[in-house]
Amino acid sequence: MVTHIVMWKFGNAQDMHEAKSRLESIASLIPQIVAFEVGIDFNRSPAAFDLALYSTFLSREDLAAYQVNPEHVAVAQYIGSVATSRGVVDYEM
Repeated sequence: MVTHIVMWKFGNAQDMHEAKSRLESIASLIPQIVAFEVGIDFNRSPAAFDLALYSTFLSREDLAAYQVNPEHVAVAQYIGSVATSRGVVDYEM
């Protein structure tokens, strides 16, 4: 199993909520996804990110297929245009 975690910071809540909505809309459209969760931070610590995506895939190849899927690419382009910061971790279990 491969886990893919991405976290973003946004300049405003509207962009964050739109990003969450767009991410959630692709979960059922990409067959390589095993698990997919999107959550908004409630901690509000200065070190915290605003939005997190936790997803799992059966293999690195499935993660790679997800990353080039047109549905994902469109959402990633939108988020890239509105997010102020991004962090990512990919690991195998």
